[in-house]
Amino acid sequence: MLGPHWHRALRIVLVTGLMLCLAFAGIAHRYVNSGVELSILVAIGLAELVCVPLVNTASFAFQARERLGWSGAVVTLLSGLRLVSVLGLGATVGTATLSTYAGFHLAASILSALFALYSVRHVLRPTGHGLKISHRDFRTGAAYATAWSAGTATSELDKTLSLQLAGAEANGIYSVAYRFASVLTLPVASLVLAAQPRLFRLGATTGGSGSSPLPAIVGTCILLGSIASVFLLAFSYAIPAIFGAQFEASAHIARTLSLLPPLYALRLIGSTVLMTSGRQIARILVDASGALLMSVLALRLLPEHGISVMAWIMTGVEAWLALWAWILVWRMPRRHTRPPLGEDFNHQISDPP
Repeated sequence: MLGPHWHRALRIVLVTGLMLCLAFAGIAHRYVNSGVELSILVAIGLAELVCVPLVNTASFAFQARERLGWSGAVVTLLSGLRLVSVLGLGATVGTATLSTYAGFHLAASILSALFALYSVRHVLRPTGHGLKISHRDFRTGAAYATAWSAGTATSELDKTLSLQLAGAEANGIYSVAYRFASVLTLPVASLVLAAQPRLFRLGATTGGSGSSPLPAIVGTCILLGSIASVFLLAFSYAIPAIFGAQFEASAHIARTLSLLPPLYALRLIGSTVLMTSGRQIARILVDASGALLMSVLALRLLPEHGISVMAWIMTGVEAWLALWAWILVWRMPRRHTRPPLGEDFNHQISDPP
């Protein structure tokens, strides 16, 4: 029964994506005084609000069937083609403009989306037509979408605050260090994404049965996070030698962020357990509290102590999020609710093709 859900998801993604694209381009062109052409804004909107969701939807479809290689491949291709689009600017030396790059960026995104859709069609072979969207479907989908958006907003807010409060140069120094840390957390994120179908199926909680994969997932995530932490700390001392002395400030921030990966691992798996056990509202509240705490601390400390304090703020917020996510996992009753792909989700992932 993957087919009806797949076709329904495609329609929803296309309709909402195009609506958001038009809204983004119109609002940005009308109210943001940046001098960017409307065609560039439309290209950015189509790439990020239509093509990327299509790729993610295809990736989730492969996850539901436990085809994790394909799930990762369609997302990796998107990043790879976008990198090629950046390299393609080398062929337009002297004539490259923002409009040129936007065109390359959109073309790479469209090719990735087409490949993702083609892969689902020929590997999973979904059949049937989309089901009618009920009120319950809308309510359930809105809860998952809000939870996803809240988590994403929390992880990106630090860069926005550092840009506004410390300036572009300081934000660049911090962003370089943060990217080193975020790359090292990719194994944790990949593991949690791969485990989501079984967590949905088993309704895994800390009080679950012995067949629950949660203890093994938590232990592995902590191990991977700890390894990433040690590696980041060691690598931070080599950053100036590899990239130049101008990266010394980023190296110092990276050493502070070396505490981040294990905390991120605990927060991510805790938030995922809340979501897969029907406690989306709890996850939203946890993420919202983290965003509020980060904003208050940044407004209070960043102008006075400089960009280096942002690393401590981010680390502290991750610890806060991990703590409250797991408190709610343990203390808040689990709700019995169906997963986002529908009531036949258990059958779908228990019998992959």
